[in-house]
Amino acid sequence: MAVPVPIRLFHITRLEHLPSIAQHGLCCDADAHAEGRLTVEIGNTEIKDRRKHRTVPAGPGGMVADYAPFYFAERSPMLFAIHRGNVSTYAEGQVGVVYLCSTLERVRALGLPWVATDRNAVLRLAKFTDDQNDLADLIDWDIMRVRYWSDSQDDKERRQAELLVHRRVPWEAIEFIGTRTEADLSRVRQALATLEVSHVPRSDVRGRWYF
Repeated sequence: MAVPVPIRLFHITRLEHLPSIAQHGLCCDADAHAEGRLTVEIGNTEIKDRRKHRTVPAGPGGMVADYAPFYFAERSPMLFAIHRGNVSTYAEGQVGVVYLCSTLERVRALGLPWVATDRNAVLRLAKFTDDQNDLADLIDWDIMRVRYWSDSQDDKERRQAELLVHRRVPWEAIEFIGTRTEADLSRVRQALATLEVSHVPRSDVRGRWYF
């Protein structure tokens, strides 16, 4: 299937992180921990530890943990694990979890180094590229377009294909913030109103992006 235009990118985080991200950008996991910016951890810490040791064989290189990650679709298996309470270090579900959205076109316009993978980057079988021409075949765009994917392990892995941006993503790359509820949207807009920044992304409720 043809590559979508634009190529949309989705990152999930807790809304408490918005002030820090607005000031310092969306940091890679290595920098976020080193600088004490990750105050609420919603990720699987075991997988994050593995990302510290997984080499990136394309683009700037380094380790997967040196990159800020985006998915190519909403409703990721990671968010489903959060919804089901399957993240051992996090028990608050989807409340307060927001989407930070950009596009590959915006990432490239800002000159940010990036690498794409065909599945979760930590997996041994994951393929990497820094060539946009490879994305037509590398990414399973059929799986990215569906609301529900099959329970097969391969489908789950391919739904977790990633766009990895080296070190950090500047705040001006974030074009939209999506929330699950009006209550969370209100909290996001209150947070944005207090920020002393020239760039304010659009924001709205996107309930269909959640479980």
